[in-house]
Formats: sequence, C-alpha cells, structure tokens
Amino acid sequence: MLLVDLGAVWEARMRCPLPLAGIAIRRDLAPRWARAVNDALYASVTFAIAHPDASDSYVTTHAQAMDADVVARHIGLYVNDYSLALDESAVRAFLAWGEAEGVFPGVREDLPIFA
Repeated sequence: MLLVDLGAVWEARMRCPLPLAGIAIRRDLAPRWARAVNDALYASVTFAIAHPDASDSYVTTHAQAMDADVVARHIGLYVNDYSLALDESAVRAFLAWGEAEGVFPGVREDLPIFA
C-alpha cells in the first residue's frame, strides 16, 4: 500500500524534479574531473537507452531475487530521457535542501554541478 509518493511531494514543494541518484567528486578534484565524469555518465545513459538489453546480465547478477520484468523496470527508472534532461537547478535545489536540513555541508557556489 502506497502511503505517499515522495517524488510527487518533492516536486510539489520544490517545484523541480527529484534527482534519484548522484555521483559526488571530492571538492579538491571537482574542478579537474567533474566535466569528464559528467560526460562519461551521460554517454553511459545514452548507450544504455540505445541498447536496452546491454545491462540486463549485470543488474541480474547484482540483484536480489529479481525476475526479468522487475529488472527491466528497475533499469527503466534510471535509463531514460528524464535522466538525460535533469538540469542543474534540480541538483542545486536538492543540495540546498540538504544543507538547510543539516544533511549536507555548505554548498559552494564556485564548484561545478552538472546534470
């Protein structure tokens, strides 16, 4: 039974999509590596969209008792056009929320955030 859709709550309160996952880079490495890591992740998702069966065996190997349909739905949560279209404002909103709630350290505006 669904009690609340946290994605819908987030979008209603924050007026932007909820980033479902994130890759963090140490602040001292971010200026050098952030763009390259972002580009590699974008290329990975683009490849996965073009080749939907390519990651099935990897996900199945690391999944806990998932049948093929569940694996496909799980992959579809992250391998989609929405993942490619997420913009920096959603990531910054998430970080600002985390800082305000004491979950994340202060967000430095001078560091790059790519989405």
